[in-house]
Amino acid sequence: MTLVQELAPKILAEVERAQSILLHFHPSPDPDSVGSGLAMMHVLKGMGKKVTVIKGDSDIPSEFSFFPGIDQVLMKNWHEITPVDYDLLIVQDATIARVSRIVDVTLPLEMKAVVIDHHVSNPGGGVIDLIDTAYPSTCEILYDLFNEWKVSITPEIAHCLIIGMYTDTGGFRHDSTRPYSLTVAGNLAAIYPQYTKSLAQLFNSHTKPSILFQGLALSSLKEYEGGLVVSAVSYDDLMKHGITENDTSAGDIAQTLKSAVGWNVGVSAIEMSPGKVKMSLRTRDSENFDLSVLAGKLGGGGHKGAAGVYIEKPLAEAVQIFVDTFNMYRTEKGL
Repeated sequence: MTLVQELAPKILAEVERAQSILLHFHPSPDPDSVGSGLAMMHVLKGMGKKVTVIKGDSDIPSEFSFFPGIDQVLMKNWHEITPVDYDLLIVQDATIARVSRIVDVTLPLEMKAVVIDHHVSNPGGGVIDLIDTAYPSTCEILYDLFNEWKVSITPEIAHCLIIGMYTDTGGFRHDSTRPYSLTVAGNLAAIYPQYTKSLAQLFNSHTKPSILFQGLALSSLKEYEGGLVVSAVSYDDLMKHGITENDTSAGDIAQTLKSAVGWNVGVSAIEMSPGKVKMSLRTRDSENFDLSVLAGKLGGGGHKGAAGVYIEKPLAEAVQIFVDTFNMYRTEKGL
């Protein structure tokens, strides 16, 4: 029996008991977060449940407008709602703490939490934790969960799930992708064959500032020992060029960096606000450079091949902290 099979009836029981259910997108949402959130929304509403989806800390990128149900999302953060109005929080593709980075997320006594995720760094903490790192995306977990629930997967649900799966597997290029993932994607594509139009919109909707950001990021590269390369963009540069948080997600700078032969780990460091640096980490060698461990040393998390961390220090200091941690990791591993 798989973990999904074991926990599916227990999660369903919590859903059936709940009177008002809260869903969310994590900060700087990616398609796996948005796709899983909206797919769950469609399923729960199909069950007749009262469901609210909040956008969370970040604005929803305009290129995500194709997601069915995106117009039903409440444009509020955790601190802008009244948590006691809900008796069940379903945390997807995130930790409970990562529902918001603006404020500490403290659940009222009246609220239960169910955690559904695929990240090895997720500590759980819900009344039920469906955390299975064998899955390359949360959307793929939901596909199996919905089948266990005997849910009929509609074109709207399939649309949400296949986009989340495609992006979180890097277009099925990441080593976390399983043969089963392609089977699931094929089943979803049969239900919603127009998914290619959404992918075209997703990858061809860059703003002018997002292209400027890529230029800034790639012109700031600095190499370090061990095959580490870091791109660092300051808050002042973001403001100077009118670059928003959503603009910085374009291009996946860290992914580009690790694609170069000789660079084992690529890091995109962005000072999103003064003294607060967001770092995205990617590696071409996850056996030697386990980024979930490396990010975990700094309070972040993710997968072996892709992870992230926030460091609340000025940009130069944050980069140096990461470099020192990277060197310590290399010493521990004998690299």
